[in-house]
Amino acid sequence: MENLIFLEGKKGNKEYKIYEVYNHYVNDKTLVPFDIPYNILKLYKKYEYRDGDLYKITYYKKCTLIGFGEYVYEEPVVEEERHYIRENGYLLKREMFIRWYYIDGELDTENVKFLEKFYSESESLIAGKKRREFIINNIKINVLKFICYIENKPIIECEQACFPFLLSLIFEIESFLNGKNELLIERIQNETEQAWLDYIIPGMDITIRQYIINYLLIA
Repeated sequence: MENLIFLEGKKGNKEYKIYEVYNHYVNDKTLVPFDIPYNILKLYKKYEYRDGDLYKITYYKKCTLIGFGEYVYEEPVVEEERHYIRENGYLLKREMFIRWYYIDGELDTENVKFLEKFYSESESLIAGKKRREFIINNIKINVLKFICYIENKPIIECEQACFPFLLSLIFEIESFLNGKNELLIERIQNETEQAWLDYIIPGMDITIRQYIINYLLIA
């Protein structure tokens, strides 16, 4: 039999969604679940990035795959929002705000758990490189999606169209990962043999070439 847990503390306005997936019975489901370890529960994470940073993770009760890299998430449970503080390009601190959803889908914005992480110089360098790796990977994924959508072709054909060129950028990408943007941006700007670079992205009114350059410039 599952354990009966008696919780004490601050109360929200309604019952919280997390208690539907928490493997214990609790005495009051309106108590703010500050100390429940939601990251070990069976929940689906939706990651949201901004300027190469992971700025939000929302944990959902349900998730359905509908296509290549596309999912439908339902019944949100917990939200983590992250803010990054940098100075001269170096990451100094990350602030995280954790909020919980009520059972009716409303987010409780009043009761917030705050956590912060400070970065040493070496940790900042590692975090910076990971951020740039994400930018490169995301560019590759999105470029492939753009080409498939514009040309209305299967993924395998689109990969054959763009990946050989992207793989040829090994030296420039390594330079980018080490903090230098110029070589990679110059190579993208001057490339003339890849027709797909000048495709107009539907809904964005810019070329794939300009999309790549804009994304590289945020690093």
